[in-house]
Amino acid sequence: MKANPYDSPTARNAEGVVDRAARDTLAATIRQFLDEQTSAFTLDKALDEFRNSSDSTVRFVTQAVWYHYDDCDDHMVALSKPEWDYFQRLLLLLESDRRITVTSIRRWSWTQFVALGCLLGFGCCFWRFGWGMHLLAFSIPLGLISIIISFLRSHKRADSIPE
Repeated sequence: MKANPYDSPTARNAEGVVDRAARDTLAATIRQFLDEQTSAFTLDKALDEFRNSSDSTVRFVTQAVWYHYDDCDDHMVALSKPEWDYFQRLLLLLESDRRITVTSIRRWSWTQFVALGCLLGFGCCFWRFGWGMHLLAFSIPLGLISIIISFLRSHKRADSIPE
């Protein structure tokens, strides 16, 4: 009888990996930051070793944490209550043997083709007439089209978000 690959904490299969050592180390690193034992710069350097992990959950948590500290200004932890709770849920996830699989779906829209047409049109104007102030005459209508596309896409996203 073939062994279940999910029984081993370091099992490798086509769907993913549960790297217990990386998860424990990442959880300890995050706890040091939350306990104000390390600063944002130290955390950022420590997270580098996890960015290319074979465990999709480790990669997900590393990316999720990156959005909640400043890598341009060194500081200790500064989280709001919802962010603090989010970090606690991320730590619970790391302590479990569950995996996160991130799936992205790309949907083409007619607005992307309009934007591509505008970009190609601007490129043709630049190629035909060269660089100069006359490009402003071409840029203004294309900029208005860009604003309209942005407006339409933002309202489409707002309509598709479930309540």
